[in-house]
Amino acid sequence: MKVKTISYVKKNASTLDLEEPILVTQNGIPAYVIESYEAQQEMENAITVLKLMTLSEQDKAEGKLYSKEHLLAGLL
Repeated sequence: MKVKTISYVKKNASTLDLEEPILVTQNGIPAYVIESYEAQQEMENAITVLKLMTLSEQDKAEGKLYSKEHLLAGLL
């Protein structure tokens, strides 16, 4: 992750290379992270998959399972 000052980002906003995220500091303190839209979408998709996996593991632990036959019968 690249580290840039907020002044640098303001001056170079139109030409920032977002191939990797940029940590923006203000007075030496991390303030923002800038990343590409595609990277943000990938992160959101990964989080969604992890949430679904957690929910399915919880359902499995609680015995909330359906057999293939029961599922197919419900679809017809």
